Formats: sequence, C-alpha cells, structure tokens
Amino acid sequence: MYLGSWAIDDFLTFPCNTHAFASGAATDADAVPTYRVYEDETGTAIMNGSMAKLDDTNTTGFYSEQIQLTAANGFELGKTYTIYISATVSTVVGTLSHTFQVGAEVALHADWVNGGRLDLLLDACKVIADDWTNAGRLDTLLDACKVIADDWTNAGRLDTLLDAVITHLTDIKGGTFAGATDSLEAIRDRGDAAWITGGGGAISDILNVQPLIPLTIDLANTATVRLALGLTNMLDNLPVTSEITPGTISIDRKAAGGTSWSAVVTDAACSEVDGIVYYDEVFDAGTGYSAGDTIRITFKGQLITVSANDFEITGATGWIFQTSIREAMRGTNSAALATDFANEMAAIKGAGFVGGTDSLEAIRDRGDSAWITGGAFGSGSIEWEYTLTSSVGGTPIADADIWVTTDSAGANVVASGKTDAFGKMTFFLDAGTYYVWRQKSGFNFDNPDVETVS
Repeated sequence: MYLGSWAIDDFLTFPCNTHAFASGAATDADAVPTYRVYEDETGTAIMNGSMAKLDDTNTTGFYSEQIQLTAANGFELGKTYTIYISATVSTVVGTLSHTFQVGAEVALHADWVNGGRLDLLLDACKVIADDWTNAGRLDTLLDACKVIADDWTNAGRLDTLLDAVITHLTDIKGGTFAGATDSLEAIRDRGDAAWITGGGGAISDILNVQPLIPLTIDLANTATVRLALGLTNMLDNLPVTSEITPGTISIDRKAAGGTSWSAVVTDAACSEVDGIVYYDEVFDAGTGYSAGDTIRITFKGQLITVSANDFEITGATGWIFQTSIREAMRGTNSAALATDFANEMAAIKGAGFVGGTDSLEAIRDRGDSAWITGGAFGSGSIEWEYTLTSSVGGTPIADADIWVTTDSAGANVVASGKTDAFGKMTFFLDAGTYYVWRQKSGFNFDNPDVETVS
C-alpha cells in the first residue's frame, strides 16, 4: 500500500491486519507483528521494531506503529522507503508491505540572491524598460498601432470586412426571408410536428404498420376471427377513417401435407376504423376450412390519403401473411387417447420397474444418503474426515489423491477422492481399521497411513 509523500521530521503511522489462513477470519497473531524499514533497494534496514495492538477491546488482529522520519533515524529528502511487516497466525507466517516517499524541498538557490544572478536579471529588465520609454521603442510601437487603426477605419479595410459579413448574412437568410416563418424560433416550432409530417403540418406519414394476425386459429363453428393491419404515425396519432382506403383481402387454404392452394375469399372489401384496416372471417368447416390447414392471407390496396397526398401501404401486389388452423384434440374419453397415455406412462416407468426401489418415494429415500455415500466416498454409516498436511510447516495439501483400503497391501479399495483447498476429504466408512494411501506430484508420502474409524 502506498502511504504518500511526507516531509522530513513528520510522524508516519502504518497499520497491519492479521487473518486465519484456513478461514480468512480476523485473528490475533501468535505474537505482535514485527517491521523493518528499507531505503530504496538497500538491503540493510534503517529501522526495525515491533507493532502494538490498537483498540484491543473492539478489534481483532489490528495493529499499528508510528515512526518519526528524522535524519537521525536515517531518512533523507527525495528517497523512497518500504516497510516490510511479518506476522505469525497459528504457526503460519504472513507478510505485507507499505511504501512511502520523503519529498525533496525546492529551495531558491543562494546564487540567485547572494551571487548576483537575480540582481543581473532585474538590471536587465530595468534597461529594457528604459529603452521602451526613454529611447522611443514604446512610442514607435504605439505610432505603428495608430497607423494600422487608421488604415482599417479611414482607408476602408474595416468597412470592406463588414460589407462582406453583411453579404454572407443576406445569402444565409435567402431572398424571401420572413421572420414569422424563417426565424430560428419559427423553425424550432415547426420542427415539433411539420418536419415529421411532410411539410403540410397534417398528421399523415405512416411510421408503422402492425399486422394483427393470430399465430394459430381454432376450428369451431361460428368462430369469427378479426384479421387486421394496425396503423400508427410518427406522432402517435391514429389515421382516421376519412384518411383510410381499406383495400381488399384474399384468403387461401392448403390442407396439411398438401402442395396447392385453394381460394376461400377472393378480393373481398375490408373495413376500417380509426387506426385499423380489418376483415372478419368465420373459420369453420361450413366456410370451407379444415383442421391442420395452412392459411394464406393477402392484404391489397390499403393506403392513407391526406391533403390530396397518397401514402401507400400494401400496394397492388399486396402483403402476404400465413397462419394455420390447429388440429383438434381427441376427447378425454377417447379409447385411443387412453391407450397412448398408458403406453407413455409404461415407457416412463421402464420395463423392469419395481415399486420398492424405483418409485419416487424409494428414489427420494435413496437420495438422502445412498447417492452421496454409495460412490467414491464410501458406503459406510460413519462420516469420517481425513486431513492431509505437509510435514514441513503443517500447511494443508490440496488436490491430493486419497484412497482407503481394508488391507495393508492396498488391494481392496472402499473409498477414494481428492482433498479440498484445506487438505480435507470426507469419507463414509463403517467402524474398523483402514489403510489410507496418499499421492500428489512433488510430495513423498509414507504409505499407507493406518487409521481407526469408530
């Protein structure tokens, strides 16, 4: 952590927090942490010592220390320092470091005041000032400025510039500029609606045509379905009936598996209300439809007319949409449906279904223990935890292969697995003596480890 830049003789306070290796929880160290202070990359510490608990009643594993950055303690201007802190928690050693800088002071060099350099600079400035006032340089500059000013006003240069600006502004305004319609304010007001609607100010330009066609249709007697086109414009107003030419609709059907279309409705007139062109059709057997039919719907000749301007929607060739008529379901009393249902249930149960082991209740009961304990972790009734640590420092060994046998030769393996991040592995064994075998690259183990489970 960077602690900032400090002045010489300042007091610097730095902290340290300690945690348990296995859980990460805040934990007091076995002894107070120690620190060493190094200058730049010098290998010898200029200071060292021990830290102290801070607010021990209300904190855990929280330490601090304050040092003074004096020259007597070895600190110098412009140098960078590193504080190395070491603490031991439950025999595990942890470290951290802080860095800071003793800033260099910027001082006025003695030569500038004692050696005459500042005096020389001031003398030179004085000479220049005298030249500008007494020798006429300032007067000459002012005279030149006056001549230039006279040229701009008396000789026409400024007038020429202003004339050019006026000419450009006239061009920008245009030859028939009228403030009521062409000013920036008028243009802003017009932009709220007239720009969107095409120049006349009327609400006419169609932004969106939304087909209102059902995905599927139910085949039922006297079932009327509305087929429609929803019309909206850019200002969210609906075109009114006087603006809408509703056009026509054609409806064709194709039987399931068929390859040709049959006309049911041909160029029938559509109806309209504000914002909608529609046609109501009865989809049933009497009208000529069948379950499973594919339906083709063609809208043609729909348009909007405002201020003698036509805004075409579908055109003469039309817009084509497709939907379908749902297949009718068999009745609930149908023998065929009952047979299908029975066959499906038999397939779900399986040919060798046994209620005592394969029912949902049996599966649920087995899931409580046998699924967990019936595999590599063992099948016994005792939950037994094994911890693997290093013989050097006692640190946990993670991801090591562990297997358990009932014989010293290692032939009868009853459980196996890998240790977790804390070197732990849980087995399910019956009471007795077992032989634990360990293996991981980079480690040598004295196998087997004889353990008693009770």
